[in-house]
Amino acid sequence: MDRQREVKSFVKRNSRLTESHRQHMFEHNGMLYHELPNSLLKEAAFVGLEIGFGTGDSLLDVAGKNPEQIWVGFEVYEIGIAAVIRQAKEKSIDNLVLLVGDVKDYTAGDDCQEIFDHVRIFFPDPWPKKKHQKRRLVNPAMLDHLAYIMKPSAVLHFASDDLGYAEDCIDWLAKHPQFELSDEIYERPETKFARKAQAKGAVITDIIVKKLAI
Repeated sequence: MDRQREVKSFVKRNSRLTESHRQHMFEHNGMLYHELPNSLLKEAAFVGLEIGFGTGDSLLDVAGKNPEQIWVGFEVYEIGIAAVIRQAKEKSIDNLVLLVGDVKDYTAGDDCQEIFDHVRIFFPDPWPKKKHQKRRLVNPAMLDHLAYIMKPSAVLHFASDDLGYAEDCIDWLAKHPQFELSDEIYERPETKFARKAQAKGAVITDIIVKKLAI
């Protein structure tokens, strides 16, 4: 009997990589990995994670401001990876670990338990139609997985310009036994996407939670 295919939170489109993109993917200055470098991450004092970083504005911002930290970025589209590599080389940012693909595929093993100090998920696809909402990246099952890979007292920062998605996330997080809603404020740089959303009248909701140290 065929195994039921996992529902993905994204639709994999063909990336139209230019020759410049391909060159940066090849000459990546040690930023691009094919698997999570767990030994490196476990030796680091602070490891952040951004899931679905797009063109990388917020990831480059936080890595550039915190060179003593390691920031891991997952993106399913190679164009975004190439863009970050190019900009990181231009800005001499060398504390990035970049991977192409679905974060859950890389962090399911025992050696990935409790390795992240901070997780950021900014503006994932809201899949607003009810029949598509099973594709949402953040859901109760994903929160269980994030709790598994986050250290005790680690921070999860979620931002969305879709009010319904944000309300669902607040509800799930409030009910989750390993997370506690926080009123602390963490920086989220104003990206091009966020400015466009606000220009269209969208309200951006930031949700901050901490993993309980239990």
